[in-house]
Amino acid sequence: MSLQSAAIIPRHVSVDDIFVALSRLPGVSGVGARQMTRPEYQLIEFVRGNQRAAIHAFLSSYAAEDYAEVLGGDSVLLTMEAKAENARLLAELAGTGGWVRSSDSEPWRAIVGTND
Repeated sequence: MSLQSAAIIPRHVSVDDIFVALSRLPGVSGVGARQMTRPEYQLIEFVRGNQRAAIHAFLSSYAAEDYAEVLGGDSVLLTMEAKAENARLLAELAGTGGWVRSSDSEPWRAIVGTND
């Protein structure tokens, strides 16, 4: 498995909520989703600038046991290929009160002061 940037949204959100949040970001277009092996796992694909990108969205907290120690209750885990720009995008989506890490090998950091 490759290294992943990740963010935790500290509440339940739907795929449509993620679409709306993505559409508000500059340079993002062509947002769509594919259901993967389970209904709570969606692959959200979009174009940023002139490059295709994808976010793995785990819509139920039990689907992501690796972050259970960070946050209890309803939450959504978002992951992308580990890059600084992807960590920034995920932090924007998670918003204030969420958590982000640039790669699997880094600790979670609380997100403060974003415009969510």
